[in-house]
Amino acid sequence: MSREGKIFGSKLAAAACGLALGAVFAMAPSASNAYVKLDQINQPGPTNAAPVAVPAGQSFVAGITGQFVEFWYMGWSTSADPINFEIRDGAGPGGKVLGSGAVNAAFEAFTGNLSFSWKSVDVSSANVNLVAGNSYTFLTTSPTTWYVNTGGGYANGNYYDTGHTNCAVNASSPGNCDMNFQTYVDQVPVPGSLAALGGALGLLGLLRLRRKG
Repeated sequence: MSREGKIFGSKLAAAACGLALGAVFAMAPSASNAYVKLDQINQPGPTNAAPVAVPAGQSFVAGITGQFVEFWYMGWSTSADPINFEIRDGAGPGGKVLGSGAVNAAFEAFTGNLSFSWKSVDVSSANVNLVAGNSYTFLTTSPTTWYVNTGGGYANGNYYDTGHTNCAVNASSPGNCDMNFQTYVDQVPVPGSLAALGGALGLLGLLRLRRKG
């Protein structure tokens, strides 16, 4: 190989290495940009406690593509029995069951302080992958009590109780309610970063074959 060819090959190899390293760093989690991210949230507003007539839950629209790992809601129970949940495809209780999760410890009784009432449901083992822009619903199949925001507050979903969009706090206040909840998603690597990494590794492979030839 000529001197010019070797120099060009070295520069091309350095560029490919830089491209590969850049793609790796783009995909790697950092202190400020970890994989698991808060996606959807409905903060407490005008709030009432609603005894649940199962199945009941909340629909939402995913804003991030990735694995659904956890959701939080506000509620309590003095029972030692697990509070079981299903994750369903689409808006409402009639969709396909994608996975399930449970809270396995009894909750404390209501203390009057809503800030101590958030409950975390780990659904990471269910391996449910959400797609940004699609609707999903989490439903409980266990008797419990939770808080609903009587002012609604969440524009991309509805609160469901026994298959109907209904506040169910009392007979005179149906509709226009949402659960207080948060969803967390393990975000997949950016497709562009994966493509850049693949291209860089392919380029390095071609350079290696050229040198052997």
